[in-house]
Amino acid sequence: MRAIYTLFTFLIGAFLLSSCLNTNKLRKDEYLLTGQRIKGNKDVSSDDLAAFYQQKPNRKILGTTPYLWIYYQGKRFHHPEKIQAKIAKTTQAYDQKISDNQDKPKKLSRLKRKKEKDLADLNRTLHQGNYLMRVVGERPIIFDSTLAHKTAKQMQSYLFTKGYFEGTASYQFKLDTAKKTAAVTYQITEGIAQMIRHAYLDTDDKHIDSLLKAYQDESLIKPGDQYDERKFDSERERIEKLLKDNGYFEFSRQYIHAGLDTAVIDTIIVKKTPVIRTNILDFTTEIYNPAKRDKHKIFVIDEIKFTTDAGNQRRSAKRDSIIFNHVKYLYYVNKYSKKVLDSKLLFHPGEKYNQTNIQGTQRLLNGLNIFKFANLKFDTTNHKFVANIFTSDMEKYEITDEIGLTVLQSLPGPFGNVTFRVRNVFGGLEIFEVSARAGIEGQTGLLKQSNVYATTQVGVTSSIVFPQLIFPGKFAFKNFINKYDPRTRVGIGFDLINRPEYRRVNLRGAVTYTWQKNRIRSFSISPIDINYVFSPASSQTDEFKAYLDSLESEGNPLKYSFNNSFVTSINGFYQYNDNLLGQNKIARYFRLFLEAGGTWLNFLGKEQIEQTQKGRNLQYFSFYRINPDFRYYLPTGKKSTLAMRISTGLAVPYGTSKTLPYEKFYFSGGGNSLRAWTQRRLGPGSIKEKPISDTAYVPEKPGNILLEANIEYRFKMFSFFNGAFFVDAGNVWTLKNEKNQEGGQFRFDRFYKEIAVDAGYGLRLDFSFLIVRVDAAVRVYDPSEPEGDRYVLNRFQFKRAFDKSYKYRSVVNLSIGYPF
Repeated sequence: MRAIYTLFTFLIGAFLLSSCLNTNKLRKDEYLLTGQRIKGNKDVSSDDLAAFYQQKPNRKILGTTPYLWIYYQGKRFHHPEKIQAKIAKTTQAYDQKISDNQDKPKKLSRLKRKKEKDLADLNRTLHQGNYLMRVVGERPIIFDSTLAHKTAKQMQSYLFTKGYFEGTASYQFKLDTAKKTAAVTYQITEGIAQMIRHAYLDTDDKHIDSLLKAYQDESLIKPGDQYDERKFDSERERIEKLLKDNGYFEFSRQYIHAGLDTAVIDTIIVKKTPVIRTNILDFTTEIYNPAKRDKHKIFVIDEIKFTTDAGNQRRSAKRDSIIFNHVKYLYYVNKYSKKVLDSKLLFHPGEKYNQTNIQGTQRLLNGLNIFKFANLKFDTTNHKFVANIFTSDMEKYEITDEIGLTVLQSLPGPFGNVTFRVRNVFGGLEIFEVSARAGIEGQTGLLKQSNVYATTQVGVTSSIVFPQLIFPGKFAFKNFINKYDPRTRVGIGFDLINRPEYRRVNLRGAVTYTWQKNRIRSFSISPIDINYVFSPASSQTDEFKAYLDSLESEGNPLKYSFNNSFVTSINGFYQYNDNLLGQNKIARYFRLFLEAGGTWLNFLGKEQIEQTQKGRNLQYFSFYRINPDFRYYLPTGKKSTLAMRISTGLAVPYGTSKTLPYEKFYFSGGGNSLRAWTQRRLGPGSIKEKPISDTAYVPEKPGNILLEANIEYRFKMFSFFNGAFFVDAGNVWTLKNEKNQEGGQFRFDRFYKEIAVDAGYGLRLDFSFLIVRVDAAVRVYDPSEPEGDRYVLNRFQFKRAFDKSYKYRSVVNLSIGYPF
């Protein structure tokens, strides 16, 4: 871990080392571009205009230009004459080897390939610079007036597309001959905006005319709006989709054109106000007819042919066929339920062509994990409109394995996972899975924080996934929800956790229904979720039992977690996520999780529950939980993003339950929470922390209420290295004051004074398939300190940044993946 600290400190220091602009190496007529700004615009967004910059200044971090500094450091070791000599020497050496191996074709071919690669690498270094110059650093951005002129010209063109037909854009630059820097100012004059007075529709196709008028309220071109070419492009897309969803299979946006009629109206304002010229547009959307017909044709599906084993070839064999619900299925072997397949078809013979339903059908078939592909093609020959569906089987049996590394509390441990999968188990496109997982996790000891133990985890999970909702009775809802890709998962599992202090076994079973309204909205409900937790007393050490008893005397409910427990619940969530992986755009994520524990116990009386608990030595729990989680991603540049997160939670026991199952509490602190506090060790409330020098283990800090907020500025550094600055805030609280835990209860008059705050810097290694994250955080506001003395950032000492005995040290978290 010390090596990680050293590397982390070195990288931060390297990037913040230089505060100068490194202009002393520029030629006499060269000026470093240090700034650009836009002024004069009132309505047009500066961000939109800035997208046309042909040059961008070298990136800065905290007012410095580290990438430019690294470039010059690399240039100190870049000697073109030596590289040219090496190229000549390498060429000569390879030519000699090639000449000596003319009679060995394989070796000759290998030598030629190696020569080509080595010379390509040397030439790249010669012309583009070494690794520091080419990959890590940035070459200086020299001001170019030609590119500034091009930028202004493109800005002016953009003004026209936004309705400012008389808008202008010009530029001015200021040179500092002493510092050899240049700053550019782009002057925008918008002028009068073109407004839409009337929006007309022009088509001689009566059916299209009536269809568009029926959806006129959805039009993006409306009277009173400002002219915007982007809106017209979006309107063309809307019209095309509308027509294709209503039978117009061959329609495309090339038949849609815009017509503009300008009329200048002088509006005279009375009294002393001068005359104002307002430019008015009449906007006409024209639908052209195809060249070969006098109107566009509506296509009605005459026939559907579904080939379930496309790509399979059998000599002299002919596919059999069967018709189900007017769909013709073709196959060599009849192995799929036609009823289930039919539930995935969102269109049938006799219906108009509907592009949305066609795409939805393809998505549902591909999502089954049964077929390699699902393709839809349409045939318009022989005066018939035929839909052909082609799917190809995946292997019935499949075994996948995974070997990796988990990181918990910054301590790594290996794991292995093997999954056996059987497709189409009962002929209804079901998937049966059995997964076995074993791993070792490095954790700080439960009794002494200085010790590190290896925790063994073994688990087996078995489940069947049905491609529809499975529940008794007939409900119209089951048919309605078919287009939302419904699934039913029935699963059972076994988990064993073996630590030096105890052994814990969990038997679980659940029935879960999931469906997706679209790509970004999903739902899940588990009406049955049962867990039997068994922790044999014989596996617990005497020291550990004494430890649990001492915690109970202080009001910590950890002991209840190690009773034999029977935990039932009904739970579900709604999730919205439009954050596409790899796309830097405005995105939102929202997840609302709800859970009602012990609901089935409500059918029993209080006395009956208590007698059952005593008779069977089982702990029952009744509780409610709610956990909303919202995230927002705002791009601040092509390679930078501001990520924000707010997470809250409430867990309340009720009925005969005095507390919650330990797994149902909320915790704060750790690599995905407040990163200046160790895993699950923040709070609750303003409870004072034990001295850091105390060798006794600091117990986990459970709470009933959670409030957390995180903000993180993420930016590209170089190659696969990314960086981030972050601030975390939050805490957990109890519903009541536990014994010896004064200050842990949530109170409206003081909770805002008990929100902990930290700040730090993060380094991410993005390997596409895996993100390794290292975060270093320091405390800014510590609610465990006396009120009025909770600002603690000034106590941070860089020389003790990684001293584990120092409370205000920098806490380093090694994790996999982004924190949110």
